[in-house]
Amino acid sequence: MGKSAHAHVTSIDDIDAKNLKTENGIVLVPQPTDDPKDPLNWSALRKNITFAIISFNAFVSLVSAFSFTSGLVVEAKVFHVTSQQMSYAVSANLAGLIAGPIVQTPLAKILGINATLFWSTFILMLMTVWSAEMSGRDDYKGFVTSRAFVSFFATIPHVLGNGIIVNIFYLHQRGKAFSFYAFCFLFGGIVGQSLGGYIIQHTKWTWQMWYTLFPQGLALILIFFFVEDTTWNRNGLENKSARRSWLGARLATVTPGTENWPRPPWGEIWRFAYAPFLIVFSPVTVIGGLFSAVYFGFFAMVANLISIFLEQPWAPKKGMHGYGFDFQTTSLFTLSIWIGCIAAQLWGMLLNDRLPLWISKRRNQWHPEYRLHTLWFPAMIAMPVGLGLFGAGLQHHLHYMVLALGAFLITFGAFAAQPVALNYVVECFERNPQEVGTCLNAWRLALGLAIPFFLQQWEKSVGVGWVFGMAAFFSLFAWMLVAATFVIGKRLRGASIGNTGAAVEDDLSGKGIALQVR
Repeated sequence: MGKSAHAHVTSIDDIDAKNLKTENGIVLVPQPTDDPKDPLNWSALRKNITFAIISFNAFVSLVSAFSFTSGLVVEAKVFHVTSQQMSYAVSANLAGLIAGPIVQTPLAKILGINATLFWSTFILMLMTVWSAEMSGRDDYKGFVTSRAFVSFFATIPHVLGNGIIVNIFYLHQRGKAFSFYAFCFLFGGIVGQSLGGYIIQHTKWTWQMWYTLFPQGLALILIFFFVEDTTWNRNGLENKSARRSWLGARLATVTPGTENWPRPPWGEIWRFAYAPFLIVFSPVTVIGGLFSAVYFGFFAMVANLISIFLEQPWAPKKGMHGYGFDFQTTSLFTLSIWIGCIAAQLWGMLLNDRLPLWISKRRNQWHPEYRLHTLWFPAMIAMPVGLGLFGAGLQHHLHYMVLALGAFLITFGAFAAQPVALNYVVECFERNPQEVGTCLNAWRLALGLAIPFFLQQWEKSVGVGWVFGMAAFFSLFAWMLVAATFVIGKRLRGASIGNTGAAVEDDLSGKGIALQVR
């Protein structure tokens, strides 16, 4: 792999400028051990197989969570409720996505990450069957409740994956890894919504849920047969891997415990359980969380309620600003969201590692805030402009392609922002990647959860155009908070509540070491 032959070190504090393992001129952070079982020493193929499967699992889980959202109008007719009442199913969905990691992340410390991924996916399949069976006139409450439980178990893959990324990838590789990973779980919601629209147009609406059982089952099989344990103790303690047959190793995947790290004592588990409540209100998390909440929340306002926006008739006096689309046309419209998501992924793959490394090389130091410089265009320009265009299009009934352009820019801005914010906060709390995922997951979804409850009154007060106009100004304010970290980020990290912060990579700066040394 092109690493230098120096003796290994297990802590950044042990590193000096003359004793660093590097790869292609880039300092390896964290420094790997000499043990070939260390996940950092795995081959690229071995790493990428595990990474691809957990990314696919995150994708499938979010497809399952949002598969019903294109059918809100039809579902309202089935259950004989209003569109406003039907939107509460979306809120229940988002509530489950928030609650799931809070409960299951501490459990993963007991069961192991792989076992938690496997069993949460299995239970997700059962909850999906329950949801699909809630199809009668009197099943409205059961349907809403089932959607909360579907999302409760669907959310865990896109939180636990943070720890797997930190375990198998070096610092200079994580930008692309988080970008692809976030693309998978965020894009999953879009795919679930779009496919749901086609299904409603051509067959019974409950097939929005039934079809997701097939990719869920595939994810379950892939986890069992191919996902490896990535836990590795880097605190100087011995890592003991049990020698097992192939079948024994596979069975270990779905049983409590890990290969290399035995279950921590209950006191340690308790610390992991309350860590999210300390991290969530630490200054860098508040800034990253508010930024994620605003950008994803307003994207969710468009994506989750787009069927209502587009399928309503044009009747401004009645508060309806729609285009009278049918279900299939609405699904075709969501291609603008697909394209925005793909564009954000390309942006992240191109810049999320390259730009921070370039800045580090020029300044001969490293700070996690360098990650955030990739957001100038997506956050400061694309998102506010997109919100303005979308609102103006609805207010003045402009051509639907104006709305499509707005939706593209909103999606691009939101999807480019999420992996960078996640990566930044994870690197500020190096010891708690899953707990950071839990916190940012809650922040990210909070606004989307609340919007259905006040959107109608907000629209009546200021008009649909200014709903999105105000959202554009809110997004600019959120970006200004992020931009402030370029100046005071290090002080904010030092103010972490309960001494939870540990931006280990920042210690390189104190030694005058850049990540990229040539």
